[in-house]
Amino acid sequence: MNVNTIAGYSPVSRQAIERAAYSDQILFEDLTARVWSVLDTYCISGSGSNNQPLGLLGTSGVATSAVSTQTVAGIYPKLADVIQQISTNVGGIGYVATKVFMHPRRWGMFSAATDSSGRPLIVPSGPAQNPIAGGEPSGYGYVGNIFGLQLFVDANIPTNRGTNTNEDVILVVAHPPVHLLERPNDPVTLAFEQQAATSLQVQLVAYSYIAYTAGRYPGACGYVSGMTPPAF
Repeated sequence: MNVNTIAGYSPVSRQAIERAAYSDQILFEDLTARVWSVLDTYCISGSGSNNQPLGLLGTSGVATSAVSTQTVAGIYPKLADVIQQISTNVGGIGYVATKVFMHPRRWGMFSAATDSSGRPLIVPSGPAQNPIAGGEPSGYGYVGNIFGLQLFVDANIPTNRGTNTNEDVILVVAHPPVHLLERPNDPVTLAFEQQAATSLQVQLVAYSYIAYTAGRYPGACGYVSGMTPPAF
């Protein structure tokens, strides 16, 4: 694995820092959030060049399954297919699928799905009849479970894949053999006053060192492809 640097900066006037309460803390929060967002994006779809790690979607040998029907009923068995492929690939050495990741628009589609009687297939809590998943329809991050696996919603999943550059994917991983290495206290934040001192400008910087690979056992990861924008 290569070590990659993720960094960003924001120039801000000394007046803003000195006269506005907590302005530098707020800007550092924004910079740190951007570092985490870029890291997440790289882990999913990094190019493997230009200081980017190779993301899951670019890793050769991962499990794949493409939908042919743009409905929840059409996507659901393809998700099961990727899960069983992962079990086939690495189950013999003790790894099984543990986590599923969807884009918010895909989770919205699943959340809006109903059965033939108009009952929602996914309910926020409590008992339900024949649900395919359980979770928080309006949630983000961890929202529930599907196929017994933890389900997460992640807006950094790309929505520009496929022939018409409008498709998203559902990711499935057996996470133990997928490695992300970070320093304990990253991202580091710094403030530089000297570079533009005569114009009373301060450069706020945040950076992090990371190493990532989904290639140790590529068959431990996979994705469902071919999903176009849903209609609501």
